[in-house]
Amino acid sequence: MAVTKNPVVHVNYTKFYKVFMQQWGLVRTFGSGLYYGIAGLQHVLIKSAGINEMFALVTNISIFLLLLAYFVTTI
Repeated sequence: MAVTKNPVVHVNYTKFYKVFMQQWGLVRTFGSGLYYGIAGLQHVLIKSAGINEMFALVTNISIFLLLLAYFVTTI
């Protein structure tokens, strides 16, 4: 399987696993949260230039916080 940097493909893989491996929910949440957290951190460190970068920063951090909250409440 090829490694991809496309977040849409990453999300689609997690949806695929959701159908066939429901007991892996916490692992999927951790992996997705880590992905969006690192992406948000990258936007912070690079000093966002435009409105698109700021939108990506806000959405990445908000998705990370939502997944973190879910992860913490299910542990």
